[in-house]
Amino acid sequence: MEAAKEIIHHSPSNIKVHHQFEFSGRTGEFFRIWIVNMLLTILTCGIYSAWAKVRTKSYFYSSTLVAGSSFTYLAKPTSILKGRLIALLLMVLFSIATQFAPLLNIALIPALMIATPWMIIKATIFNARMTAWRNVRFNFDGHYGDALVYFLLMPILTLASLGLLYPWVVKKQKQYLVSHHSFGDTAFQPKFTAGNFYEVYLIGFGILALSSLVIPLIPIVGVLIAPLGYILAAAFIVAGKNNFIYGKSHLGDYRFNSTMKAAPLAWIYASNMLAILLTLGLAIPWAMIRLARYRASCMVLVADNALDGFTDKIAEEQSALGEEMADIFDVSAGI
Repeated sequence: MEAAKEIIHHSPSNIKVHHQFEFSGRTGEFFRIWIVNMLLTILTCGIYSAWAKVRTKSYFYSSTLVAGSSFTYLAKPTSILKGRLIALLLMVLFSIATQFAPLLNIALIPALMIATPWMIIKATIFNARMTAWRNVRFNFDGHYGDALVYFLLMPILTLASLGLLYPWVVKKQKQYLVSHHSFGDTAFQPKFTAGNFYEVYLIGFGILALSSLVIPLIPIVGVLIAPLGYILAAAFIVAGKNNFIYGKSHLGDYRFNSTMKAAPLAWIYASNMLAILLTLGLAIPWAMIRLARYRASCMVLVADNALDGFTDKIAEEQSALGEEMADIFDVSAGI
């Protein structure tokens, strides 16, 4: 396994090294993990899915390297299984209640909305604390009250402004998530602005609008071209946000560079979807591997050569309930 590429920059006061992220995973290796996960999950009626999740995440974490060291996923399958079973039970009870007592929707839907920030916080804490690099864990110290404001009340402003405040709300949410993450005892510092988000969303929505206009103007060709435009718009937004969220977030004296491009990302999205359709899903491992490899190739850590300025915090064991409820209820707030 090759060590991460390092480009040394000398300055009078310090030496900074560009540590290139790498992804060493291989399709054949991961396909064997993926197919066994699928078969055992089916044979165990879903029980093995907790072990499948850990095996998958562990493979991708251990295959992602920077400065010659890989990441580690620390979660235990039994913790995820317990959280998943409880979350599934709550989902079933929610479905039964709404089917046989429709009036309960009046109480249950607001209750679910109020619970959403809690799920986001618990899922983010769990994912952060179950991730480590060089035996130092990540952490997230957000609280429910803050999440209630950022993920429930602020989106209401988006509706009230007819969508005009959407980029600003997303910026505030990402800023909150980044600023409350830390690596060991060192906190991340977001430097991106609302202008960054407005720029990327305006251009992305512009591409989306132009793609939609093609259909009525050139119906036959438009039906084929428009989906490609939608994919390009999504890729432009994802790449843009990725570049300034990571590229403008510091970790103490260290910083990151992100050089993701919309066109290559759109090609990966489109070809991945086509391959998955043509192979009836068997190309999923290949698609996941090539996307992870591209993401890693676009990331650089700019730091000193030693990378030893971090100390770990001992964190108490976290429940996976929040993460599994977030998965089941389709709640997401990743950076």
